[in-house]
Amino acid sequence: MPPEMRTAGRATIERSVRDPRCWDIVFDDGSDSPFSISIDKRQLDRALEPVATVLTVWVPTGKTLSLPLQIIV
Repeated sequence: MPPEMRTAGRATIERSVRDPRCWDIVFDDGSDSPFSISIDKRQLDRALEPVATVLTVWVPTGKTLSLPLQIIV
């Protein structure tokens, strides 16, 4: 897991500013350039709904991070 993920206090999933075919997972650390990951919309198995929930990051050794998550559609 990139260390930049750990500095975030919360995360959002929002339409990508770089590619209209993607969604961005943004790890908000309060900076002007937070760490983000783009995922293609075809990688999702359902439509996204605007909700507040939790983002959990799992690695081979187990759960490594859990953040409040806001989905913005």
